[in-house]
Amino acid sequence: MKVFPSVSERWADASIASLRTQGAFLVDADRSGGATRWVRVHSEAGAPLVLDHSIRGRSEVRDARGRPLHWRETGPGRITVSLPRGSTAVVTPHGSRHPRTRGLDPLGPAGVGPVRRIGVGQALGPAPPQPRRARRIARWGMPASGNSGPYAS
Repeated sequence: MKVFPSVSERWADASIASLRTQGAFLVDADRSGGATRWVRVHSEAGAPLVLDHSIRGRSEVRDARGRPLHWRETGPGRITVSLPRGSTAVVTPHGSRHPRTRGLDPLGPAGVGPVRRIGVGQALGPAPPQPRRARRIARWGMPASGNSGPYAS
């Protein structure tokens, strides 16, 4: 997976929030002044991660709480890290401050705050109130009065 693979040099500042990628990963990243500041990858399936992080120079890889992770550099700006299902890796330039991720939704953008997950068919904001049922349903699931249903005469 490549982070900011074709971002124009004119876009000095850019960010990605909860981008779903191949391999069941969710990616958050921040680029400022033309350089990638950090990349956070959350694994939903537990697949190995091969990441072209676009961070110049040496980098550090930590979990969401700031603890170092085992990783291997496989080329300039390219790492491989084993991410179990539900775990997160945060890649930063060597010696930089770890972005704030503690206490956030594991799928929300790092340093921004919790993000409410939505699924297919859901909308943002509170759910609209459900209409009340027009008819009272009797104890066995049949209408309380009137003839209806497949056995109506």
